[in-house]
Amino acid sequence: MTAITVPTHVRFGNLVKAESRKYVNTRAALVLSILMAAVLAVVTIGAIAAYPDLTKVATGTNLQFLPLAMTSTLTAIIVILPVTSEWTQRGVLTTFVVEPRRERVVAAKALVMLGVVLTVWLAIQLSWAVFNAAGAAAHGLEASWEFHWTRWLGGIEVLFLNAAVAFALALLLRNTALTITVFVAVPFTVGALSQFGELLEKITAWLRSPGAILQTILSTQTSGQTPDATLWGQFTVGIIIWIVVPLAIGLWLNHRADAK
Repeated sequence: MTAITVPTHVRFGNLVKAESRKYVNTRAALVLSILMAAVLAVVTIGAIAAYPDLTKVATGTNLQFLPLAMTSTLTAIIVILPVTSEWTQRGVLTTFVVEPRRERVVAAKALVMLGVVLTVWLAIQLSWAVFNAAGAAAHGLEASWEFHWTRWLGGIEVLFLNAAVAFALALLLRNTALTITVFVAVPFTVGALSQFGELLEKITAWLRSPGAILQTILSTQTSGQTPDATLWGQFTVGIIIWIVVPLAIGLWLNHRADAK
């Protein structure tokens, strides 16, 4: 009888490669990636047609925020799927046999998540460049290539914050449908509650997701104003509520949960 040997040490690079494949091999993630590419293409083509009207309200790097909201949500869902599907489809049985040190697996997932965010951000920059050049050429205008660090880096910051929230919730809940529901529905509910009176508006302002608050901060800076201490305080609280707390609990549960 031949004994089955399991590697006692798996290189971290191999873990990252394995986690990367899950984004390609997961059918839902692949479909969402194709959908995101289609969204960027449609938005870019539509923006080229409306170029003169758009440049009246925003120029240069401000225009790259056009597809951010939709692609940010799709990116978050893509991040959620490989994390939660392992638990619902029992993939963790194989993962944790190959690498029993679960914290290394989570670290590999987090690194791949950063790669996904960077890829989406680069795709947004490409779509913006095409839109800016083709739109100006199609309408006989001069393209604006203004460069502002705040707006340029703001896109990747918003993408990263939303992806981090999705990643933390996925570790905490470990269920695809529930995680997506919480990620999409809770911020919407918080926004809806803010319409029911001044008191609820003040309370919900401290419960918004950090990505939404950052967009408010960026808009304030773009208009030439300085965000006040309250806004930065809300941003900090949002990071704690939406990322730090669920991530800490999720890591603890991920370390102790039985792989069934």
